[in-house]
Amino acid sequence: AITWEGNGLRLALAVDDSIYFSNIRPSYKWTLVGSTVLYAFCKADSPCGLMFWNTSTDEQHVKFVPSVHSLTSAGDCCLLVERSPVGDSKRRSCTLNMMDSIGSNLDTKNVDIDPVFVSMSNTHVVLCDRRNVYVWQYFAVSQTAEKHTASNQSLSYRVGTGRERWLDSNDRSAHPGKTTDSYVFQKDQHTDPIGSVCICSEFIVVAKESGLVYAYSLPTLSPIGCFKGSGYPCSLNMNCDNTQLGIADKTGTSRIYDISKIRERPSSSTRDISVSQIGPERRDAWSIQWSRDEPHAFATMEKTKLRIFSSADKPPDEPIVSNGTLIKFESLQVTSLMLDDIMKNPETPALTSIHTHESSRLLKAKRVIETSVPEDAFSYIRNEPHSSLWRLLAEFSLVSLNLTMAQNAFVELQDYRGIQFAQKLAILGDKTRQQAEVASFLENFNDAEGFYREIDRLDLAIEMRARIGDWFRVVELVEEDGGCDDMLRRAWDQIGKHFTDRYQWSDAAGYFLKASNLEKAAKCYYRGGDFAGLVTLIDEHSEGSPSLREMANMFQSVGMHNEAIQCFSKVGDTKAAIDTCILLNCWRDAVRLSREAGFSQIDGVISKRAHELLSRGNKFKAVELFSSADRPDEAAALLADIAQDVVATGADPVLAKKLYVLSAIEVERYRSNTLDVTSVATTNGMSMAATTIATIDTIMSVDAESRGQGLSAQVLDNAWRCAAAYHYFTLAHLQLYSGKAEDAMFTAIRCCECSDILGSDVFFLIALAAFRAGYLGVCSTAFTKLETQGLEESTTENVRKLALQIFTRYPPKNDRQLLRCYTECLQTGSPYDACVLSGRSILNERTMQCKTCHHFVLESEAGQLSSCPL
Repeated sequence: AITWEGNGLRLALAVDDSIYFSNIRPSYKWTLVGSTVLYAFCKADSPCGLMFWNTSTDEQHVKFVPSVHSLTSAGDCCLLVERSPVGDSKRRSCTLNMMDSIGSNLDTKNVDIDPVFVSMSNTHVVLCDRRNVYVWQYFAVSQTAEKHTASNQSLSYRVGTGRERWLDSNDRSAHPGKTTDSYVFQKDQHTDPIGSVCICSEFIVVAKESGLVYAYSLPTLSPIGCFKGSGYPCSLNMNCDNTQLGIADKTGTSRIYDISKIRERPSSSTRDISVSQIGPERRDAWSIQWSRDEPHAFATMEKTKLRIFSSADKPPDEPIVSNGTLIKFESLQVTSLMLDDIMKNPETPALTSIHTHESSRLLKAKRVIETSVPEDAFSYIRNEPHSSLWRLLAEFSLVSLNLTMAQNAFVELQDYRGIQFAQKLAILGDKTRQQAEVASFLENFNDAEGFYREIDRLDLAIEMRARIGDWFRVVELVEEDGGCDDMLRRAWDQIGKHFTDRYQWSDAAGYFLKASNLEKAAKCYYRGGDFAGLVTLIDEHSEGSPSLREMANMFQSVGMHNEAIQCFSKVGDTKAAIDTCILLNCWRDAVRLSREAGFSQIDGVISKRAHELLSRGNKFKAVELFSSADRPDEAAALLADIAQDVVATGADPVLAKKLYVLSAIEVERYRSNTLDVTSVATTNGMSMAATTIATIDTIMSVDAESRGQGLSAQVLDNAWRCAAAYHYFTLAHLQLYSGKAEDAMFTAIRCCECSDILGSDVFFLIALAAFRAGYLGVCSTAFTKLETQGLEESTTENVRKLALQIFTRYPPKNDRQLLRCYTECLQTGSPYDACVLSGRSILNERTMQCKTCHHFVLESEAGQLSSCPL
């Protein structure tokens, strides 16, 4: 029988008359980058999450990735290995993503290998399957690694031969390392496959399942030699100085080997490396963690017991019951992480999941320091020296104000800063002041502040808080003390930088404004997308402020030309304002500013831009350019040309009407602008009669000048006539299709005045509408007009046949008498006033006139009109 624990990872097994309990150890994917714990977790129906948890500040953020094969780290970098989906032949087998401690990508590489084992040093990454080994010198070489000679050799090697090398683990030649181009990938992976791999700054170690361990130098992958280790290895771990190697096999047995002679290349042809096992083997050891600052010390997890070793050949400390994962061994302290608890709620890890265990050596030293006289403690630590113990003695001596002993401990540590601090502390006469300085030195800042308050030196507390960057507390203390405004502004400025680093732009801008740092406030508003706030800063700047130019560029980058012009104008750089208008196609403002500043080059710029648009066939863009550049005459002419092209192609007459309306509006604007400018110059001090004569002369001269500039009569004189012609023409069609044949006929008759624009289509429309309305006399007149329009012979013949068919059956008479204006317009094209809404003639009825097009609408037809129908 077997059963699970209800809420944990334990099993109970009943075998015969005994019950066995078993702890399940999931293979979590995690690593440690500095003080940041990185682990992967997955939830149903969601991508894999990577939690970046800074255990020093308890800051957490999650980065989602498609998949996670493994995680490893070295120095300040971590490596995420993503395996490609199964069956995806277009992608390589895995992707390597090099990141920093906050998840920012530093480098990425795709590798054609299906990785089984991954290891990483400060300069290289090694991946391998069961036979092929791939080594990559990654780009983001950590600063720590650059101090080592091996790293410098790797850097120089990369310049010559590249950053990638391949190795066949079964190749026993003198030069097995190959480049990517020359290596042949080995698919047979069943002959003595690889069991594990490990890398350091100088060489890599590849362990085979047979127990043979091979070493290859970096970066050339030249073989160093081999030795016999444990069979079926599952993990390799090297100590901090690469002189000892821990091998754990699949049975849970771990052994420690002395590999210090691996640097001495074997002289024999067999290349056997002389190694020796240190101490006895350990059973049921599922995790080994080497000390970072002591080569011989390590810690192991054996079932649920943590054992700390000062050396492999010495007995361990008393076991400590723990169920955590070992993540760090440093300063005689082992740090473990309760991953089982964290994975229950991986998105909100708690600092209580991190446990710190002190070694017996550290605990004994603490007892000696606390219970013995300082000289005895000094002698004890000298007999068993360690930097952590010397620092412990130094800090204890500082707290007890034994400055001589503290200075001696700092000398043993070679801590020049600590020596100087002890000497400085001896000069201070006030004991409370000394206690405050010690608390500050030991980073007990709240205690230090309390000591400063005791001696009424809040200024020193403010200085301390500023020195450590606790600017929020600085603001509180300054406001409490009523201190200087300069410190308060400095604190607000630093708080603004604090929020800027965290991309909290709104909060940062608020503090920068308090600090009167308008330049940085503007940047925060811009990056946060708060352009309304950015606009408010314009008035806060004084004339000629250099930051106004940068704000103008911000406004320009998002198309806010008015604000950009305002900033440039406040700086006094009119040319930059004009350039902004040209860049953003705000030609009207560009022309206005050029005229105010006396820049005549703007006309050439506009003409050049218009030529470019027309050469590419962008006529509407050219119209927009002319209109916005205050050249309504050229815009009108170009709109009329576009309308004529539309008419020539037989396209939508509604579109032609709209184009003619736009052309006419531009003509009206041109006349209005010209008259406004001229009237100001010519009518000052004149009588009413003289003013009238001058205005008439101006109108005539403007018309003559316009024709001289190439504006046709159809554009200038008949600006609204073409628009009205197509308006009535389309209105008649709408009325005919809606069943109002009589109204359609009257509206079509009004089009006869524009037959030179609309052509014979007018008379076809009149004939059809008149026939449908029963006005056969009008229909007969329309057929007669069609025969004189110069149509093609076939069309003319068809018109005659149709007229013969109609009028042999129906006499060409009207059922009702037509008004004289209709008859004259039909016969001779004489114009008359017609309602632009209904198409009917206007006799003595009340009307309304449009102020733009000057056409009329019958009040009886107007109703609730909000705009002119034309």
